[in-house]
Amino acid sequence: MRLMASVFALLLLAETSSAQDSLRAREWVNALCSESMAGRGYLNNGMGKAADFIANQFALIGLKPLFEDSKSGFKQEFQFKVNTFPKAPILEINGIALTPGKEFIVNPESPSGKGNLGSTEAQKLLQWKSKLTWSVEREQASIPGFSVLRNAADSANLQSIHYQVKSKLINFTAYNVAGVVKGKKPEKWLLVSAHYDHLGGMGDGVWFPGANDNASGVAVLLDLARHFSQPANQPDYSIVFMAYAAEEAGLVGSFYFSDHCPLPLDQMRFQLNLDLLGGGSEGVTIVNTWHYPDLLAQLKQLGQKHGIASVNPRDNAPNSDHFPLAKRGFPAFFLYTLGDVKAYHDVDDRPETLPFARYSAVFRFLADWISGAEKWSLLRKKP
Repeated sequence: MRLMASVFALLLLAETSSAQDSLRAREWVNALCSESMAGRGYLNNGMGKAADFIANQFALIGLKPLFEDSKSGFKQEFQFKVNTFPKAPILEINGIALTPGKEFIVNPESPSGKGNLGSTEAQKLLQWKSKLTWSVEREQASIPGFSVLRNAADSANLQSIHYQVKSKLINFTAYNVAGVVKGKKPEKWLLVSAHYDHLGGMGDGVWFPGANDNASGVAVLLDLARHFSQPANQPDYSIVFMAYAAEEAGLVGSFYFSDHCPLPLDQMRFQLNLDLLGGGSEGVTIVNTWHYPDLLAQLKQLGQKHGIASVNPRDNAPNSDHFPLAKRGFPAFFLYTLGDVKAYHDVDDRPETLPFARYSAVFRFLADWISGAEKWSLLRKKP
């Protein structure tokens, strides 16, 4: 009976710890997805507020700033052009007004414009979709365009449209945010990253919160920083915890960092990039592991140890912030979870829909991967 009571107590303690871990991550997600951060994009200083929030969290956790020559030490500044929508677009089909974000979205490259068009001309501006997914563009097209949900209007009986778009191509200043945990052997270092920017919004009130993409990854990044900053968990190698900006605009922040890294890249052991971590019931996929078969075999074993349903390989692709360094031949990987989350690049990617289905298992898997940096097989020739 005593043994059973002890086992029950240990299980209860583990469940409580797991719940606390998930609750802490959810608090970070809620903050990053709050309306004040405006989709962590290009309106209302949303991305800037998110950068300040993350820098403050790094400081509270006890990380050392990476960029000593900047004003805050945690932030690396860069600029790029981006197309923005300071006012919500208007679209009426056959005299019926549609809801922006829910029933239609303006194409992200759209310039300003307005008009009333008949059926033939209207068809040139409309694309009928079964799902609305938005993105970010750094240039403008010659005419506006719209994606419309198929069940939001009668596509077979299109008679007329009225539209109005207000956009502005701007020079935007963004910040990568990075802090460091010093390792026992600081001559080598690891890069653990997650992008914090998202799509922003189409005017006030039409926000894309980006809970899974990628407030979830930033929450795990902060949790890993908290873990490894504790003296009992000091890593062998120093760890740079990097929150990238402008991933959604074409990996702008990570390309900038790869060209302006204050540390010697040839001393970087590997990069582990975290994106889309809100699921996990169907396992994880790790991009670029096809080129590291020994590492992949080790990670599959590590996944089994922590109850990860599957650890799947994928060839390298320019689909997240690992790519700039992977392209140059450095061991850089991108991990995302599988299952549970359907919202993507839409207004429904909200904190209340984020399951964090296997948060503790994924966290322990990542922490062990990082802790084992000295033993992983990463033999591959640079291109």
